[in-house]
Amino acid sequence: MSSQPTKKWRVRSAVCCAVMILAVFMPWKHISGSFTASYGTGHPSYSVQLSNITLYGIKKDAGVLGLICGLIAMPLCIWGKRWATIPAVSCAILGIASMADRNTGTLSGGSGDPGGGVFLFTGAAVLLIMFTLPFWKRQQKSGVAEEKQV
Repeated sequence: MSSQPTKKWRVRSAVCCAVMILAVFMPWKHISGSFTASYGTGHPSYSVQLSNITLYGIKKDAGVLGLICGLIAMPLCIWGKRWATIPAVSCAILGIASMADRNTGTLSGGSGDPGGGVFLFTGAAVLLIMFTLPFWKRQQKSGVAEEKQV
């Protein structure tokens, strides 16, 4: 059995990396809410209603880290290296953390809902983990066979 993953697995993994990279440029969070400012007693208070602010993944720290991990994983997948699983796991963790983040900053009564880009990013990262697991199995089996031959 060859120690290199088949072309089918490498192509699937590279497509997942490409989807992750593209998902970083899609909306990751939709924020809406209100902001109220008051200036002491006797002064008027100001209220601003915000509606549908969209944050793209590239503007978030997790999105930039996800882009870097995706760019690192892409050549590893094309070359069939088993270490491509590590940036894939990192991307899955970043995506899940971004989906769970409901922080809206200083907005009172605001909501921060995840956008479609973060779902696509996280789904591609989970698929990438599944597609890179055969990289580990094939290389482990070939390593055992080489030890027995010696």
